[in-house]
Amino acid sequence: MNNIVKNKLNGSNNEQCLEEIGKSLGEYTNFHKILGEMSDNAIRELHDAVIDVKFHRKRFTDFVTCTREEANKSADDTRSIGYFTYGEFGGEYGYFKHRRKLTDLEQEWLTEYTECCYYNGQPCER
Repeated sequence: MNNIVKNKLNGSNNEQCLEEIGKSLGEYTNFHKILGEMSDNAIRELHDAVIDVKFHRKRFTDFVTCTREEANKSADDTRSIGYFTYGEFGGEYGYFKHRRKLTDLEQEWLTEYTECCYYNGQPCER
């Protein structure tokens, strides 16, 4: 490990350093060698993080909090009908803003799994 990385790891920029290392891993990185030197616990944490990121990238919609007037606008290819959510701390108006035009299956999922789509942008995985 070079001195710059060692100094950064010892400083207060640990998280930023790790992000930079992660960005620098190219397509041709020898991951087998890297993983061979990691502890079982670190590999387990890395595995869980990869699963989470892969799941998150599949989302097709996002819940957008807005005013009542904005929520009352009609649905189209880019957004859903408006919703009012009830929660522990009150409620909020919003709608689902789609990342692209939804397929028929995704429309069905949005209807059947509205709560999961609210939290994850897609049906729940776990």
